[in-house]
Amino acid sequence: MIQGPAIQWTALPLVLVYLLFGSISHAQTTRSVNLAWDASSSSAVIGYRVDYGTSSTALTQSVDVGNNLAATISNLAETQTYYFVVTDYTATGATSLPSNMVLLTARTGGTTTQPITTSNGLAAPASLLWQNASTGGIGIWLMSGTSIATTQFLGVFDPSWTIAGIGNFDGAANNEILWYNADLGLIGIWTMNGTTQTGSYILNGGSPDWAIEAVADFDDTGFSDILWRQKSTGAVYLWKTVAPVNFNSIFIASVDPAWQIAGAADVEGTGHPDIVWRDTNTGGLAIWQLVNDQPGQQVMLGNYSLDFAIAGFGDFTGAGKADILWRNQNTGEVYVWLMNGFTVAGEWDAGPVDLAWKVVGTPALAGGTITDVLWINTGDGTVAAWLGSPVGFTKPAPFASVASGWLPMPAQQY
Repeated sequence: MIQGPAIQWTALPLVLVYLLFGSISHAQTTRSVNLAWDASSSSAVIGYRVDYGTSSTALTQSVDVGNNLAATISNLAETQTYYFVVTDYTATGATSLPSNMVLLTARTGGTTTQPITTSNGLAAPASLLWQNASTGGIGIWLMSGTSIATTQFLGVFDPSWTIAGIGNFDGAANNEILWYNADLGLIGIWTMNGTTQTGSYILNGGSPDWAIEAVADFDDTGFSDILWRQKSTGAVYLWKTVAPVNFNSIFIASVDPAWQIAGAADVEGTGHPDIVWRDTNTGGLAIWQLVNDQPGQQVMLGNYSLDFAIAGFGDFTGAGKADILWRNQNTGEVYVWLMNGFTVAGEWDAGPVDLAWKVVGTPALAGGTITDVLWINTGDGTVAAWLGSPVGFTKPAPFASVASGWLPMPAQQY
């Protein structure tokens, strides 16, 4: 069996560290963080040590906290990211392996560098997460349809960390941010409450040969899972969330790398997303149903011109099933396949759009069940949306603009 991206919790099984919250002293531009952890199951353990530093591979500072199960670490620079682990020790000096690693992210910049400053106080049932690939800036727009209710600039972060997806990894029904650093082989998860980061986790996994293809709740448990693909072999693995921020790795299949995963979409309306495939040689389109985390029904829909790219998925009509959005990369033509399971039940010809405009997402801007199409003009940064409806798209005027380098996450342009 081909080995998948291993989930390597560098932890003693019962010593799990939690970042509770941090506080900031603006006068000194320092902050403190409160950590807590589970007790060791070993009766020989007499104390714990917190190791931390500004690099995940060099934890240069230590604090012995005795037999306490919580600690406050102070005098942390506001503009630095810090990494923390806990080890236990016995009276003879024996120490455990380190716990899982958690991080406190740097806070730099401020609201004056937000990607947009519009704010009108509207209720915000949906949100857009933005990243500047050049500067590492992160911002959130809270949306009410095509009106921006408010914006929040989260800071500037190392651009080698990319936002790979948004999901519910802790079961709290909030949108958490999934980060991936392929070069370091690290996964990061930020737990969020609206625009506020409430916690963070670091996991070992991945490499430059592994890509995160989709984030979705494949078995309708209320937790999001992570779909991986190995570039060199075509192996597909699922990180299945079995408890808050706790994953099992499941091998699904090995598939010819010429077949690329276009995404995960619930074309059946069952609450169990399917895997959509595209053959980069022939234009073939196929859909896999997953049953108990294994391939079930596999349907080949045919071969289609490679001039057309799958630009996204969404329930554009409100029928309860994901549809397929197509974009001709040469002419700008936009089509929608209205799906009924593995059958194309109808089509929309939405017409051509100037190629300066790119599809950059398919959010539900009004927060309901109907999905919209988000556009950005790569020439001037203008942002617009096509709003879904049972009878077709409505196309209101552009509603915002962004500076160069900003894109909604996860990044895509079609």
